[in-house]
Amino acid sequence: MEKESALTRIVNVADLAPLLVASRIPYEGPLKKILYHLKYDDDRLVVDDLSIFLAQALDRLSKLVRVKNCVLVPVPLHWKRMLKRGFNQAELMANRVGQAYDLPVDTQILRRVRSTSTQHQLKKLERKVNVEGAFRAHPRTTDGKEIILVDDLLTSGATLASCASALLAEGALSVNAITLAYAISSAPCESDIP
Repeated sequence: MEKESALTRIVNVADLAPLLVASRIPYEGPLKKILYHLKYDDDRLVVDDLSIFLAQALDRLSKLVRVKNCVLVPVPLHWKRMLKRGFNQAELMANRVGQAYDLPVDTQILRRVRSTSTQHQLKKLERKVNVEGAFRAHPRTTDGKEIILVDDLLTSGATLASCASALLAEGALSVNAITLAYAISSAPCESDIP
């Protein structure tokens, strides 16, 4: 049974601005295994297929905000995790989507300055604390940019909110986000947009 599922959520970014996040499919069933194998077993063969769903999230976001002049910014990994894994899954998917939509991908504008625990087993408040101050935006390349963050999974929105906060503090004009999937526990809620 195929069901159409997509989620667009508003995530509060401190006192700066709301962040629209468009996600394509629920994080359940086979998708959980596929993402696990991508991230931890280096199974990059699935990136093209997963990028199709991420592109659909971008289509969803484009119905709410103008994306034509935006820059795609993958949520960065800390250098230690990047060294261990060898790649950033968000960056791989962002590159595919950027190429398909003729949007630039910038991996230098935002960096993770502090190593954090993985978020998947933390409670909502713990997630927020875990990523608070973990990201820093490059001031000279951020100013005036319209940014779309790219990540694989939306859970509480804490990581995306922390990234957006850093980017907005350095002068980004706007920050929104797309994710491949959303955690079932994160949907639906009062801030979802039909």
